Amino acid sequence: MCKWGTEKTVKLYKAKKFSRRIYIEVDRCIADIVQALNDAKIPTTFSCCGHLKGNGSILLEDGRELIIKKWVLPDDKIRAGQASAGNE
Repeated sequence: MCKWGTEKTVKLYKAKKFSRRIYIEVDRCIADIVQALNDAKIPTTFSCCGHLKGNGSILLEDGRELIIKKWVLPDDKIRAGQASAGNE
């Protein structure tokens, strides 16, 4: 998750219906995911990383929503130094 205002330009598969824009600015920390979806011809209509406040999401043109879960280690695992994925 990144702070609000840190953006990166991505090229959309389809121009946004309401603006006809092909290039848009999206949150930098999820820009590669948004670009990969559009490169795979999966059009996106909206995205937000959550800006350190909550889960992010990417809306697809067909109405589905991809939720980007904020990953937080429980305090006991941080203290024990178990900061690798899968050690739950």
